[in-house]
Amino acid sequence: MSDPGAGRSSPRRVEFGADAWLVLVAAVPGVRLPAPFRAEDGPALSPEQQEAAERALRASGVVPGTGGDLLADLHPSLRTSLLVHAAPQLVITSAVGLGGDHRIARHAMAGPLASAVSRRQRPVEGGLQLGPVTLSTMSRDDLATDVVRGLEGLSGRPDRQVLTIDAAEALAVVRALGEGKLGVALAIVDGADVPAPLDRLAGGLRSVARIDLTTAQGTRVLLALATEDGWWTAMMAFGDLELRPVDEDALVVELASALAGTLVRQAAGA
Repeated sequence: MSDPGAGRSSPRRVEFGADAWLVLVAAVPGVRLPAPFRAEDGPALSPEQQEAAERALRASGVVPGTGGDLLADLHPSLRTSLLVHAAPQLVITSAVGLGGDHRIARHAMAGPLASAVSRRQRPVEGGLQLGPVTLSTMSRDDLATDVVRGLEGLSGRPDRQVLTIDAAEALAVVRALGEGKLGVALAIVDGADVPAPLDRLAGGLRSVARIDLTTAQGTRVLLALATEDGWWTAMMAFGDLELRPVDEDALVVELASALAGTLVRQAAGA
């Protein structure tokens, strides 16, 4: 188990050790987070470990209250941030990585407030290794930028052409690489009829990012790929898969546009 202490002093973005997070999230009624952020994720804590984690939380500065109730004593901005996840109007989930090695994030929005939890998970023998949890609080206007910040290597304006690839082969390669099945992906691109852009994609793919925007009206999915040539967004167009080169600004704009459209549809359906 990691150090149960909670990290940094800023109430806008705080990192919690695994033990501290389990104790904290278990104290928040009405918040039903998905894996890997639930109280039951990771090894169960002994009573002694739970007490040690709570003592470390209270000594860290993120729990300044002294009333004895962990949630009520939590720093007000962090408490508000956690409670955003209880009844969000919109949730953006993102998974960035290859195979089982992913950074998972959940951004939630309620009115003008937004909050995010994120952590790294890695496959190990017998299960998954979970890293510390970062809790962030922000405004709705910060949402797209914060989601995109979780993707690395987006600096620099892209200077590449849009790639158009046959959808069946392209999606099969992306799926295989996303599952960590490099041999399957290479077998696909070894076919004689696979276009050169797909060959370059399969050989140089470093990471896959799936971003889901979910409201009561449904879910919209954005897919982005990191290759040796830089980042691309993937979308269907006239039966083929289009890969469009993006940098951080371009992807923030694309995600913000999707977010705005989702909110407009949500308002129209209310």
